[in-house]
Amino acid sequence: MSIDINTESTDILPDQTDEDIPYDYKIDYVTTSANGANIRRKIDIESGRGDTDKTLTNTFMGFNHRIAPSHVPKNRETDGLTLFTRPDFNLNEANISQSRRMKQMGESDIRSGERAILGMLDPLCPYCQASPVSEPRLGVPFHDEVVFDNKQAFIPILTNRLTSLTGFPDNTLDVYTSSEGFKREQWSMVDSHYAANYAYTLNATFKNLDGDIITRIFTTWLEAMSALYDGTFIPRARNLTQNEICYNTRIYRILLDPTNKYVTKIGTALAAFPVNDNLGAAMNVDGESFVTDANDQINIQFQCDGAAYLDPILIEEFNEVVSIFNPDMIPEDWDADEFIPSGKDYLRKLTPSELITFNYYGYPHIDRTTRELSWYIDSDVYESILAELQ
Repeated sequence: MSIDINTESTDILPDQTDEDIPYDYKIDYVTTSANGANIRRKIDIESGRGDTDKTLTNTFMGFNHRIAPSHVPKNRETDGLTLFTRPDFNLNEANISQSRRMKQMGESDIRSGERAILGMLDPLCPYCQASPVSEPRLGVPFHDEVVFDNKQAFIPILTNRLTSLTGFPDNTLDVYTSSEGFKREQWSMVDSHYAANYAYTLNATFKNLDGDIITRIFTTWLEAMSALYDGTFIPRARNLTQNEICYNTRIYRILLDPTNKYVTKIGTALAAFPVNDNLGAAMNVDGESFVTDANDQINIQFQCDGAAYLDPILIEEFNEVVSIFNPDMIPEDWDADEFIPSGKDYLRKLTPSELITFNYYGYPHIDRTTRELSWYIDSDVYESILAELQ
């Protein structure tokens, strides 16, 4: 008697109990009953593919000496996020007044992109403060009309408009090889450290937006670095006393699983700064086209020092830089397994179902144990958005 394994058998009487049904009748590929699962496992084992419940275990433990098709899932990751930390320029009135272009930016409308650029490059920028303060500090929001969140540790517009980033070095080893012997015999040994602690160049491409904002960001960045070099700008006292380079950024690469929930890989260019803008290309003439698109794609080179990959301390450093700019994200207990922000009364953790609604909002946190990427949003912002939706 044959049985259609995809449908219930009509040969089984209604008054039969489960014990009365022969084992071969209990094949069920639809409801995945226990017996159906056992049959499927038996078929897979006898076919040479191995127990489907132990696919990964089999790959670790033994050899596929029958060269049978493997059910091991391939590695799948999303491109994730590329985050640029903010530099720490001292764009106060004394420095800004030395630059005709930056002085004009400081006098522009409070809602303009120029004010936002000054704010993203200087977390203490006096031109973006809500009110004049004698001692501005990190974690204090900018004026409500400035289109930049001063509690962000990163520059969102660079993340959102990035289309490619290439040039990260692999971890490699130098090799010493001896000279040849009488019978041309040689031997080799490791002759370096594997870490990429040297200098290299990253090539980034950004998709520009109306107003040529991306070019303005990097032109301002370059001019401020040049002014520091020739002494026109004076860095902050803390950067001088701590011998810190204030114009560096750290570039974080975070790869995620297909659900965008868990971090699969994390790496970083430890210290980087841009070395060009695209103004030269913008000045070129193409008589064949009335509308120029030379500045549609912005190609920027970053000079980088050192790279680190998959080091657990990168997660700690990532979370720490987030909390430096937003004190509410400081953990109540740094040693606790579960992250509870000190500002838990003012923050709300977004659930997976809320992430779409609150896209472009929130502050990231990576769980150091599970590597879950979570997003926290100010409670008042959360409530105001829900009120708009309702």
